[in-house]
Formats: sequence, C-alpha cells, structure tokens
Amino acid sequence: MSKIEKRADLQGIRGIAIISVVGFHFFPDYVPNGYLGVDQFFVLSGFLMSMLLQNSSDQPVLSQVIQFYSKRFKRIVPLYFLLIGGSMISLYCKFPEVSWKTNKEAGKRAMIFMSNRRRTAEEDYFQMLSLAIDIFTHTWSLSVEVQFYLILPLIYLLGRLFSKNLQYGYYFLIALVTCLAASILVSIAIHETFEKWYSKQGLGTVTLVTLALVMVNLVLLNKDEIMDKLKGAKDYGSPDKMTLEKAARLNHLWNLNDYGSLFVPACDYESRNSPFGWCRHKNLSGSLRIMIIGNSWAANHGTMFHQECGRFVTIGDDSGPTGDLIYEIMRRQMKKLIKNVGRKMYILDAMPRPNIEVIERIVPMIGRGIGRGDIDNLLVNHTLYRTARRRYAQLVNDCGKKCVLVDYNPVFWNSTTRNFRFYDEQGLSYFTTTTHLTPRGIEHVRHVWRDICDSLEK
Repeated sequence: MSKIEKRADLQGIRGIAIISVVGFHFFPDYVPNGYLGVDQFFVLSGFLMSMLLQNSSDQPVLSQVIQFYSKRFKRIVPLYFLLIGGSMISLYCKFPEVSWKTNKEAGKRAMIFMSNRRRTAEEDYFQMLSLAIDIFTHTWSLSVEVQFYLILPLIYLLGRLFSKNLQYGYYFLIALVTCLAASILVSIAIHETFEKWYSKQGLGTVTLVTLALVMVNLVLLNKDEIMDKLKGAKDYGSPDKMTLEKAARLNHLWNLNDYGSLFVPACDYESRNSPFGWCRHKNLSGSLRIMIIGNSWAANHGTMFHQECGRFVTIGDDSGPTGDLIYEIMRRQMKKLIKNVGRKMYILDAMPRPNIEVIERIVPMIGRGIGRGDIDNLLVNHTLYRTARRRYAQLVNDCGKKCVLVDYNPVFWNSTTRNFRFYDEQGLSYFTTTTHLTPRGIEHVRHVWRDICDSLEK
C-alpha cells in the first residue's frame, strides 16, 4: 500500500484554518468569524479520510473496517481520556468549587463524545468561552469527529468512494509565549513517554489502558458521590450535633450545588433550563400578588418566599462629578414599577459582601483556634455597600409610604465583635463562593420574610 504524500495546497488551507481559530479565541473582536476554521478542519478531515479508505480499497472489507477503527482508536482515545483525567485533576486542584458541578457534567458528556449536543441556556458555547466556566467546551469538535468516524465506514461500504492516509491533526491554540512553550514541553513529554509506549503495544494492551483511564475518569467525575457513600455522609444531622468536619463538608456541598439551588420547585419557568427570567408560581390560591425583581439573589430567595408567603450593577459605586447618574436610573425604575404596586414594594437594602476566597477557610481557621473576630475581619468586605445604602435610603424616601426597606444588617451583625458574622457557631457558612445564601443562610434570614408575609395577611 503506497503512502500518500502531503499536499501543499491542503496544508495551506489547514494553516489558514488554524490562524482563524486562534484569532477567534484570543482576539474575538477582530476575528469574530474565526470559528469557521473548525468547519474547514471538518471538511479537510472528511476529504483526507476518503483518500485513506480509497487507497486501501484493495483490502478485504472486514480488514479495512478493523484497520480504520484501530488506527482511529489508537490515535485518539487514550490521549483523549488522559486529557479528561488531567483536566479533572486540575479542576479539583485549581478551580473554585462552584465550577465543579458544571465541569463534572461537561466531563461526563465528553467521556461519551457527546459534547456537541444542543446546549441549554446555561451551557451556551459562546457564553462558556467568555466566562471560562466549562473546561471541556472545546471537546465538542472531537465529538463531531468521533461521531463521523462511527458512520463513515458504513457510508464507504455503500459506495466505496473513500480513501486513505487520513491527514487528521489537532492543533494547540496558544497565544502567549509561555503557554506555547509549556504546551510543547508537555506534548513532547507525553509523546516520548506515554504515547510512544502505547503506540507500540498491541490492540489488547491499548484497550486495557483505555479501560483503566475510563475507570479513573469515572471516579474523578463522581468523586463527591463516591466520598459521600464511603463516609455515609448523606445525613449530616441537626445543627446542635454538627462537627467541624461535617460543617466543612456541608459548606463544600453548598458551593458545589449553588446553581441548582437557584431553581424553585414551585416555579413554571419561561426559560426551561435556567432559573433566571420570568417565573410563575404554580398552584396558588391567595388573594395577593407578589412580584420579585432582582439579580440572582431573587432566585436565591425564591423558594423561601414561596414557602413563607403561601441590573447587577454598580449601585455601590461612587457617583461621578456631574451628579449621581446611578441613583437617577434607580429612581426612574422605581417610578415605573410603583405605578403597578397595590400595597407595598419591598426593597432589599445593601449589605457587606463576603470575601469569597475566605469562605472555604472558615472551618480550618476555627479548627486552628483563630479568634472569631479575626475570622470576621478577614471574611467581611466593607467596601462600596455604604454608598449603596445611602442610595436605597434616598430611594425609599422619594418613593413614599408604599416602599419599605428590608435590612439584613441587624440579622448578620455580631455585637460582641462589633462586626458582621457570616457563619454560625458550628462553622456553617451563610454564603456560597458565588455570594448566594446557603440553605443555612436562608434559614438565618427566614424570620425577616416571615414577619413581612404575616403583616400582609393582617
């Protein structure tokens, strides 16, 4: 079987595709359509695979199919699963816990080459790129390739139109020189050690290595569930029986499940796959209508509001020299809304934010005997919120009797340390690392809204 020489024209097209994709990822404002370079790769791969199959058309059909899949398998699968495993390890070591759940779900799809399935609202590809949430976003293209490999031989057997010598190459999208150097070094290291070794092995050995990598990846993807089963940690007991170990575990789980906790079970969402946007509560029989408007904190409080009552922007920023434009926007919005309010409009006042990098350190610091006042000083971020409180106070004053300010400051204030306290005596955090209230935090403020709801019934 003769070897097909590389064609300079196709290599040129491949170079243009690489440049366009790199430009899209690193300079999207200047190369907004650079992602089309991936389509060029798909076309090139299909063309080159056709040449590969056509060149081997003199072999028996069964031999062609086995050779085709074994080459694709050895070339792609072991390295692919090694990449997933390495990505999961880096996720647990370097990424914030709030991103774990999203990436674990993405990793499961990547494991079965289904990263290219239709994205839900919170999984949109371009959104994931801009927010850098999903480290497996780019596996969608390889999923397309693998799915094509599954059907290609069948198509070929029907028409015998395909060829040999697949010129399938993957590329590294690196902008900074340091990242490029690191990528080359890692590539060389893996090639000289792992890839060279398994490429010389028989299909049986490669299969065993792949199965071992699959098992390692499955363990990494389900690490938290496995840890819970090994520790029997589904029931963490009542707060009065809470230990520091259980508190640390609960704080960890609340961070992992923060996004899922924003969904309100009693909600009928217009956007089916996102807790944001319009929600209509189901099975209501009361006489009052309540509208909740806000950022993700509105969703964070949604379940509690339902139980008790049967523009994330810069409102904390200083005003400019030409007047408080931010307050003017707040006031105009209030006047639009108040026209449709029958009784009261409750406005949640500003409060300090937690320093998110300290939240996971609450329990370890308590365990080391660090004073609660020192922990409070590290945890509470006092910047900006006072300016926002002045604006809210003025807003309620301009609104009149229909507007009521709801203040969380007294709820979180600790008179002993003369500071805010964002965790309980057992070390359970009131906030997740995305600054949403944890289940323990929701319970901590529940009485505020219970009193408000009770007052509405009078």
